Amino acid sequence: MQTPLGDMPAIDAHAHIFPDRLFEAIWHYFDQQYWQVKYKLYSPDIAAFYREQGFAGFTTLYYAHKPNISASMNEYARDFHEQFPESIPFGTVHPADKDLLDVAEVALTSYNLLGFKFQLLVTDFYIYDPRLFPVYDLVRREDKILVFHAGTAPGANHFVGMKRFRKFAEQYGDLRVQIAHMGGYEYADSFAILDTHPTFYLDTAMIFVDENVFPSMYDLDYQLLVDHEDQILFGSDFPNIPYDFAESWKFLFSLNLPKTFYEKIMYRNARQFYRL
Repeated sequence: MQTPLGDMPAIDAHAHIFPDRLFEAIWHYFDQQYWQVKYKLYSPDIAAFYREQGFAGFTTLYYAHKPNISASMNEYARDFHEQFPESIPFGTVHPADKDLLDVAEVALTSYNLLGFKFQLLVTDFYIYDPRLFPVYDLVRREDKILVFHAGTAPGANHFVGMKRFRKFAEQYGDLRVQIAHMGGYEYADSFAILDTHPTFYLDTAMIFVDENVFPSMYDLDYQLLVDHEDQILFGSDFPNIPYDFAESWKFLFSLNLPKTFYEKIMYRNARQFYRL
């Protein structure tokens, strides 16, 4: 099957894997709180799905919702990547993990994971939690990546928002950082952050979708996408979506932006950002 770019490969910069029991708990949560998940696929099936779609790669994002599960989750990501080398392996940590820095160092050096994902909306800690500073310093030393769900979409609490994210960026603005969901719903602030932080990227997961389950509230000129085309990554949030996977890019392609824009966000930017 061809990708949205025809013969040119594509990469999904916002896809998830989890151990089976965690996936089942997450699906139950989404079904109860947000939307009915369409693709209840376990991790090996996700790899098969992307192969069928013709994608060259996909991230393995997940997060630790409680302390002391990060080490086993990072082992899971390592083992998954060994089995499916096209995956782009990420790990996670929780600030209350026992031996936090040791867990982080094993993940980045022994397992060679690309970095860490944090879902600040559901994990109940701040992005600038001092317990995480040694982890961020390690990420800097190892030249790895941080992925944050730091925005107020699809819901908000006092742990998220661009005001809090900027406090992190003031101290760690030199790191490679991926901001999920275009920083929604604070899009103008997110684009402004890109202007001053060339190593920060936004991903498109669930934002430019012609469905009313995760309202984008995007009220800016689409020309801003082209203006920042070197710092935007295509993402879907697969498999935890309630619509067909193709909806993840259909609306973007309907905008008829320059071909180079689509080539960059669907593939080239990810290749550069993840250093594939």
